[in-house]
Amino acid sequence: MPYKRTGLAVMRIQPLHKGHTALINQMIQDCDTVVIGLGSSQKSREKHDPYTVEERIQMLRNVYADRIKIVPLKDIGLVNVTDEWVLYIFDKLKKLGLPEPTDYYSGSHADASWYKSHFWYDGVVSPKQCFQVDGKCMVPRILHIMDRQKNIYPAATELRTFLETRTDGWKEWIPAVNHSLVQGSYPEEFKIACPEEFKIG
Repeated sequence: MPYKRTGLAVMRIQPLHKGHTALINQMIQDCDTVVIGLGSSQKSREKHDPYTVEERIQMLRNVYADRIKIVPLKDIGLVNVTDEWVLYIFDKLKKLGLPEPTDYYSGSHADASWYKSHFWYDGVVSPKQCFQVDGKCMVPRILHIMDRQKNIYPAATELRTFLETRTDGWKEWIPAVNHSLVQGSYPEEFKIACPEEFKIG
């Protein structure tokens, strides 16, 4: 029996770059519904989290319009891998009337470790089919890892360094539609002074 698939990925998007969009594009190809959880939604204007949740939502909307569902997720103070994080996400999605995810997409094995007890796939059951357990149709929850260690995309930390040093290396890796938002919203206090500002009159 075929059924609809719902993909989930949790990202901070500080800022949205081509590594994110490659993963989201794969989700759109695979799934009927795509849900992006915006991690650390309560943080902004910090070195590690310079953009506000509203700015990050706009970055996604500028590229995907309404093709994806966006759900802000707050840090809940967890340090070690625990089911509490996934249960928090599932509860939030349920309260918003979104379907329970069938697929989780991760950019690293470290990130995936938070989800391995809820998403799995043994390669026997087709991801488009459910299977019978005690007369009930069970949907296989699949974990997809697009390991960032094996792709060409720089990390967001590297892109923020370009912004900090006022160099244009970030522009190659960020969708052009977001260039003005990414540059204009990056806090001035995090930028290194231009050489002209060091000159003595």
